[in-house]
Amino acid sequence: SWAGARNVFADVPKNFADVSWEQVAARAPQAVVLVDYLGAPVGVKRDHLRRHPLVSGVPGVRDGRFSTIPLVELVEGIRFPDAVERLARDLHGA
Repeated sequence: SWAGARNVFADVPKNFADVSWEQVAARAPQAVVLVDYLGAPVGVKRDHLRRHPLVSGVPGVRDGRFSTIPLVELVEGIRFPDAVERLARDLHGA
């Protein structure tokens, strides 16, 4: 991948597909990307994951390995490289 990571849901054919909490727990992501957009603040999303009975124990949540990326950086365009750099820095400390 571009940021040195693998999407645990790369096999799901749709972008922004719905998956269950059971699926998230079973795939045990080592890190979690939180998308910052209208709606719940990122802190609320992070706290929800930390309290969730199924995903609170997955490595990325348990170890606090979160990367927050604004939605505008995730769409194709001139800001996308910023998202890749931020994710790489958050995951690898680079």
